[in-house]
Amino acid sequence: MNVSDIDRWTRARVVFDAVVALAPAEREHALGERCGDDAVLLDAVRSLLRTHDAMPDTIDDHLGRRIGESIGRLWPTVKPGQRFGAFAIVEEIARGGMGAVFLAERNDGAVRQRVALKIVGLPGVDAESSLRLARERRLLASLEHPNIARLIDAGEDAAGVPYFAMEYVGGAPITRYCDEHKLGLEQRLHLFRQVCSAVQYAHANLVVHCDLKPSNILATENGLPKLLDFGIAASLDADSSNERRVASGERWFFSPHAAAPEQFLGEAGSIAVDVYALGVLLCELMSGGRPFDFTGLDPEQIRHRVLHDSPALPSACVTESAAHARGISARTLRRRLRGDIDAIVDKALRKQPSQRYTSVEHLDADIAAHLALRPIAARASQRRYVIGRFVRRNAIAVSAGVLLAAVLIAFAGVTSVQNKRLAAERDEAQRREQQARFERARAEQVTDFLIGLFRAADPAQARGHDVTARELLARGDAHLRSDLPDQAALRAAMLSAISDIYLALDDLDGAQRTADAAAQLRAQDIADVAAHVASLRQLANLATRRGKPSDALALVDRALALSDAMPADRLMLLETKAAALEGLSKLNDAIALRREALTLATQTYGESDARTVKVAVHLARSLRTAGMPEESARLLDENLPRERAGLSGDDPEFGGTLLDLAMYARSKGDFAKAEPLAREALELFTRVYGSDASQTASAANTLATCGP
Repeated sequence: MNVSDIDRWTRARVVFDAVVALAPAEREHALGERCGDDAVLLDAVRSLLRTHDAMPDTIDDHLGRRIGESIGRLWPTVKPGQRFGAFAIVEEIARGGMGAVFLAERNDGAVRQRVALKIVGLPGVDAESSLRLARERRLLASLEHPNIARLIDAGEDAAGVPYFAMEYVGGAPITRYCDEHKLGLEQRLHLFRQVCSAVQYAHANLVVHCDLKPSNILATENGLPKLLDFGIAASLDADSSNERRVASGERWFFSPHAAAPEQFLGEAGSIAVDVYALGVLLCELMSGGRPFDFTGLDPEQIRHRVLHDSPALPSACVTESAAHARGISARTLRRRLRGDIDAIVDKALRKQPSQRYTSVEHLDADIAAHLALRPIAARASQRRYVIGRFVRRNAIAVSAGVLLAAVLIAFAGVTSVQNKRLAAERDEAQRREQQARFERARAEQVTDFLIGLFRAADPAQARGHDVTARELLARGDAHLRSDLPDQAALRAAMLSAISDIYLALDDLDGAQRTADAAAQLRAQDIADVAAHVASLRQLANLATRRGKPSDALALVDRALALSDAMPADRLMLLETKAAALEGLSKLNDAIALRREALTLATQTYGESDARTVKVAVHLARSLRTAGMPEESARLLDENLPRERAGLSGDDPEFGGTLLDLAMYARSKGDFAKAEPLAREALELFTRVYGSDASQTASAANTLATCGP
């Protein structure tokens, strides 16, 4: 083949890569523009297009691969000093089936910059791979996040060879970085949460990575993880053509160690694919091992194992060397991984995508709950297994708060019942006096009941044992089974209040038990519809927290059907129903309900009322989860001044709003706006939770990344 033939086929390959994905009519127009009067070039490109269109719809077609490899061998070798646009090649970094990456430099006298230059059309890169590299360039252009390597430039060199330049990340794979720096489990989890933030951001921008593995997540010297290589990423855009990723023969574009079962079946990329890969990464970060061992297996055996075998959980993957890298013994590491971490990885690695976490945000929420010693959603059906650090460190203060709440509720109930009786007998002075004596006796019963609980915290009674809030609640629950036998409504009100306190302490079993008891008592008085509706709403909230959104939905629908609720009651029921729908992944329905709730709150209380602001903030977070960050940020921006005025300076919910806005501003590169918001959130969380809390650490991490 002479030089002119090589040049012609080189040009044909460039034109083919540019037009192969276009519709037939668009192809012809593009061919006319690119080939001009060169009939030989036009015939060569059309020949390639005919061969491509006749190939089977897989990424491993042997004929197509041979054609691509044959054409690829005609390309010249890239040498140091060779220029691509403003960049000069320094050395090759990596080469694979998806292309080659080079370290390159820009040095034009004004700017000195190092980049990772990815080049399309090198030897061994077929047409399909070139298309993927072109798509990677387009997807990277839509992403701007501190934990994602950003796109810097793109173009073609003088010979028409396409390239694009990315931010050069001089770091190590995240697993190796953690081992070399001997990071502990909590430090590794904080790094993992930053990776989750980047992946969730990509999902919000309708991009699924599809190949999350340690070599594609580098950690810089400063410990900032960076997500790389969107070469096989999929778009969630309804208008895009998400091709199938078929795994056949001996050639896979994805990494089998991190691939989900549906990738081996050739299904299109989805959020569940990245959730699965994050589960694999979490297993390796925590234990040093992977869920599956593929040593000595051929491709078909690997495929069978992923599709049919149960993955090993982190506690079963621990080795002595891995434990040493984490600064603890193997026995201690296994013990710490059993429970929460095993449960989180198990849920992320379910064979069926519908059984995994519905979003990366939910996976990250369980990691945050684990770090804060709160129960995780993946274990919601089990007995309560963690008592909060706050309760253990502040047992007396919490106990006093519980007792104060119980006193207020009890006397509110006494006053309510007393007023009803006095109003009904206002014309009978003698019966009024009798009723007053009756109510005083009942108040004495309630007082004796509360004093009995309070004495349990007396050192003389406790004999050196610090009585916890949970013990006081359990004792009050037991006494209410037998005390106040003639006061069913009052007992129900107190049991319902105790259930709310149990829920605040994350004791789901205690909350369920007392809520059920209150509901049974209220069911005996069918005339008190409002109390019955309140119990149904309380039970629905509990069902949602326990991971049973279908049960919650049925309960709240019963409550809505029972009465024409007042605006305040209807507002709470709409919020409860929206939370249940989110648990069923029906985000659009949940958002519609939250919009209705916001309209109702605005009409009832006005737009500046704290109740209206709270509904608006909940709607904003639902919008962000559904991939509508702009509308979410607009709502948060509008309500920030009202929330600042309506809530106390140390309200954690206000801190959450500040952090949401900071992260959104950071994702848009608006660091001047992000930094003060993150700093204010950090100061608030430090005051409320202390410097060691996970909420404080999360705010500190966000602040650390709010700079250019």
